[in-house]
Amino acid sequence: MLAPRRFEYGALASAVGRGFEQKWLRAPAPAGTDPLDVPDFSATTDLYQIVSNTYRVRLVPVDLTSLALPLVATLLPFGFVMSMIMPFRSILDGVGKLLM
Repeated sequence: MLAPRRFEYGALASAVGRGFEQKWLRAPAPAGTDPLDVPDFSATTDLYQIVSNTYRVRLVPVDLTSLALPLVATLLPFGFVMSMIMPFRSILDGVGKLLM
């Protein structure tokens, strides 16, 4: 359900962006109009921000990087304990075998 909405927001942003480019970049600016006073710029920026936020929404709010820090913080004390029990060289050999 989330993906179709993303496509709708993307299509809307594309259409608004094309209209914005046509109005402000390809055609001469209307006489006596200050582009900073026109709400087109603000509305387009706001829409693009909303679309950007919808693309960042995930089904599961947890990713690998947010899990890595607690995992390392949990396993780090065990590494110190293992280094007191076993020689460091045998620990490195074991890690090397796990990675291969």
